[in-house]
Amino acid sequence: MEGGRRLQWFVGVPHRMERAELLVTLRGPEAVLDGLQFHAGTSRYRGDISRDFSPVTRLFRGTRGHGGQRVLPPLGPRDRDDYVMAVPDGGYTGLTVEIIGPEADAVTVEAWLTGYEAPDRQGTRIEGDPGPLLPMHPYGFPRCRRLL
Repeated sequence: MEGGRRLQWFVGVPHRMERAELLVTLRGPEAVLDGLQFHAGTSRYRGDISRDFSPVTRLFRGTRGHGGQRVLPPLGPRDRDDYVMAVPDGGYTGLTVEIIGPEADAVTVEAWLTGYEAPDRQGTRIEGDPGPLLPMHPYGFPRCRRLL
């Protein structure tokens, strides 16, 4: 891609995985990150350029509340940007990420597929006391898979 970078994956989302999301982290100097644009989309076909560009949310990290600003040391320059996008439920999905900017090759990209494995409808009987158990998350068991 001229003036940018395009990354594509074809992933199989398990049928019991709920709230699947693509989490992409870009790492680099703050000046380079400020000059980049980020687009992501999905397609049901392998190798196809995205036909459905989905809304992408940028996660802002490092901002502190009013009280935290008074007692914590000042933050250094930003060295990463995180973006998250919803992935269609179940089946196979093509994911496309476009990083547009003159210095798109200078950033390091890390991508994760995250979500929750829904609880099984049938339980397994355990003989005896299993001991103290942590309460399960309401969405299910957290799962993640590194893509890049």
